Amino acid sequence: MNNIPRPDYRSIKLNPDQQKFAFQAHTNWHVIAGAPSAGKTTLIELLSQTGFNTRPEPARLYLDKEVVKGRTVQEIRSEQKDLQHIFFNLQLDLERSLPHDEFLLLDRGIPDQFSYCRMFGVDPNIFLNDCFIHRYATVLILAPLPFEKDGYRDPEAEIVDYFDEWITCDYHALGYATTRVPVMKLEERLAFVINLLKGQGLGELLE
Repeated sequence: MNNIPRPDYRSIKLNPDQQKFAFQAHTNWHVIAGAPSAGKTTLIELLSQTGFNTRPEPARLYLDKEVVKGRTVQEIRSEQKDLQHIFFNLQLDLERSLPHDEFLLLDRGIPDQFSYCRMFGVDPNIFLNDCFIHRYATVLILAPLPFEKDGYRDPEAEIVDYFDEWITCDYHALGYATTRVPVMKLEERLAFVINLLKGQGLGELLE
């Protein structure tokens, strides 16, 4: 029997030697990040309805398509290690298709995926170099809301504090100064985020 201890993936930090790369391109993309049940998707949809140019989370679109094909969420989630590679590549493909100078709001950035990698036994450092292809303009991290299962989230995702802590840590490790968006009523959160974006010197965002 192999007695070599298995690595504790849940506590793997980003390799500091791989964090010394320069970003290839600076963008005008603004990330709405956060743990499961943080309300990202709802907020992104409201921002889109308000007039902002947004992009949905590729991972959720993938899950929706697989369910339409007749697969159950349980079947899809049984392949979690493979899913982390699929989700990462979908996010990378999305970002490669976007113009750098266009003001965009993204539902998640690449570093959001690292906590899921840890949770499901994938070393996030295998994706780290690709974080330096694009630099986001701002990163807003939503404080978690009370957890609600929606069929997509793994029961382990109830450990929202774990995700919240690591997502924040990963963005900071990559040199981002993140802004915390507290829990508040939805309309108040929307106004809070709009004011934050306007306060970044971005000018008038809405027509």
